[in-house]
Amino acid sequence: DNEIIKITHPRQEWNFWAYGLNDQGTVVGGTGPSRDKQLGFFWKDGRMTLLSTLEDRNTYAIGITNDEIVYGVSYSQNNVARAVYWKKGKITEIKVADTDTFISGVNSAGPFTGYTLTQGKARAFISHKNHQEFLPWACIGSAINTQADVAGTFFPPGERDTEPFLYADKKLTRIRTLGGSQTRAQGIN
Repeated sequence: DNEIIKITHPRQEWNFWAYGLNDQGTVVGGTGPSRDKQLGFFWKDGRMTLLSTLEDRNTYAIGITNDEIVYGVSYSQNNVARAVYWKKGKITEIKVADTDTFISGVNSAGPFTGYTLTQGKARAFISHKNHQEFLPWACIGSAINTQADVAGTFFPPGERDTEPFLYADKKLTRIRTLGGSQTRAQGIN
């Protein structure tokens, strides 16, 4: 309705990072005194709820579906990133790999994308209808649509540059750019 709404929290000194929004206007993200000390939050109808953690470590929420399932990351005691979701406030780990796992894009209808990080190498995955698929290239999925097409960042073998990509129908298309060495895709519809 062309209205700006300020999201507030009783701890006014905390910072806020809004990462996701669903079609009903529910906002999710992270809040805390700094980026490395934050808790995930869920904001709806003027009320903020802090999200639970797996091991009393940092969390942040990346996206939310129209069914109000929230996806994000929770860190373990030894600082390993783990993909998680919250449903009605209860946190559950999404077992993708035995390494750092990040969710980086959520569609309001349910599919999500993310990546694992092993020895500095990123590998994207798609989760759609309870099925997970790893992309066979070094890349990070950033956004996903209702058809489970993914846009993100591709790391060409042997190169330092990055390129945006589109993954649709089991095919990765490198999106040529107008120039620049560190380009990426951040959204898809």
